Amino acid sequence: MPRNVIVFAPSDPRASNGVGHSGGSNGDADDARSAKRRMLIEASIELFGANGFWNTSTASVAKHAGVATGTLFNYFASKEELIREVLVYLKREMISSASAGFDQNADLRDQLELLWYNGLKWGMSNWTRFHLMEQIRVSERISKSDLDAVGEPYKDMMSLFTHGVVSGRLQPLAPELIAELMFRQAQAVAEYLLWSEDLSEAEHNAHFQTSFDVFWNGITKQ
Repeated sequence: MPRNVIVFAPSDPRASNGVGHSGGSNGDADDARSAKRRMLIEASIELFGANGFWNTSTASVAKHAGVATGTLFNYFASKEELIREVLVYLKREMISSASAGFDQNADLRDQLELLWYNGLKWGMSNWTRFHLMEQIRVSERISKSDLDAVGEPYKDMMSLFTHGVVSGRLQPLAPELIAELMFRQAQAVAEYLLWSEDLSEAEHNAHFQTSFDVFWNGITKQ
């Protein structure tokens, strides 16, 4: 069984979203600032998800978070920056959840299957967040550099796909394209399953498995 060299360590989504812990008074101040920043992002997610991000004012976000509007701009220079940070936050959360239980020594198929299952479960359990992330991601104001800001979780996933291509197991596709295919196909499956409330548990699980098989067969060399 091939062994993968990728170190893809899952982390607490809250930690990966910039909430660290350190000792001393400076550490306490940093923790408090990180907590307030996360509170503002979570308030944004709730309002953006309900009303759309362009229809939501920074004043309403600040009010929802229980702070003054001026306080928000101490953390985010503009509404555009806040929107980009919401995207980065949600991408990190999704990838962190998808990589929970990741085994760097497992077979490549098993690794991708775990990401597929965990990612789908996160998306279906957090559909408003998933849908908002996609809305922002396709916004004309979001650039590739904004996606790269997701940092190590995104780079680790790209490294996993790169290794699969270099090892000859995956089709010679760009890692970013493989990630896009995975995301788009998983999105279609999540939407179908969420709308198909009459499916039995067995049918639900069969769609999970068969849809991954379709994705895997599409990206691997036969």
